[in-house]
Amino acid sequence: MSDKIRVPKGLYGVVVDESAIAKSDVSGSLVYAGYSIDDLAEHASFTEAAYLVLNGRLPKKGELEEFERLLRSNSSPPSEVYSIAGLLPADSHPMDSLRTCVSALGAMVSHTQDRETAELSLAAKMPALVSNCYRIAHGQGIINPDRSLDYASDFLRMITGRVPGQTERWVFERLLMFYLEHDLNASSFTVRVIGSTLADVYAP
Repeated sequence: MSDKIRVPKGLYGVVVDESAIAKSDVSGSLVYAGYSIDDLAEHASFTEAAYLVLNGRLPKKGELEEFERLLRSNSSPPSEVYSIAGLLPADSHPMDSLRTCVSALGAMVSHTQDRETAELSLAAKMPALVSNCYRIAHGQGIINPDRSLDYASDFLRMITGRVPGQTERWVFERLLMFYLEHDLNASSFTVRVIGSTLADVYAP
């Protein structure tokens, strides 16, 4: 008699793939491309950590400046995206609004973009999309990006409506770092599955 194949219900304990980008374990250890989150939180900015996750190494000074310039220059979503968010039911969850806006954004951008450009463009727009989807869902006015501020400061400013203090900014930037990547959690697995179909970056 042949052994029965055990089919897991869900992904708990299932090995799907290996990743050199991030590693986490039950002890709370979190490592990005060989750098512990503790070291990054103490010595790096969020954009440096993001560059590390994308490229497998920390940026040089000129590379970081160019990376941050590209994030700033691509930070504003088309106003039509917010118009679509405004048409959703007043009790829509901000995450539902965000999902709808990202899908709409995918229909508004050039499909001649290479994948890397599209990924960076979407990452640049996420602070404005996240903040304003929340604000729209709560009947608050839209706040546009301020390109004179760094990524974390402007993100928090668009959420709260005011420029954050130094301590607020520091804490928020570390929060962004901690959520940047977590090995192969549910959201990362979902993106891997959708990405493997060669869907565009706006599909997940």
